Amino acid sequence: MSQETMSLNELDANVIIVSITPDSSTQSVIWETSNEENVIIIGDGLNCIVTGFLPGTSTITAKWSDDNSITATCVVTVEPAFEPVEPAV
Repeated sequence: MSQETMSLNELDANVIIVSITPDSSTQSVIWETSNEENVIIIGDGLNCIVTGFLPGTSTITAKWSDDNSITATCVVTVEPAFEPVEPAV
């Protein structure tokens, strides 16, 4: 996997890439997230677009479609886009 950890702000996006060897094997993976409330994932083949939605942590897992026991993971932490500001009194 291209990254083992990733930090995003809310509504920011990044791409995770996984590689499978040997090249002659099926180049297909199943993408999953452990927390659908804080990240949105769109898996397309060996690439996965990860978008931060709400602050929190999620583990993104890529499973090889030919053998689900072969996996790779990336822990994604989503931070608030803006620091809260206390109103003036």
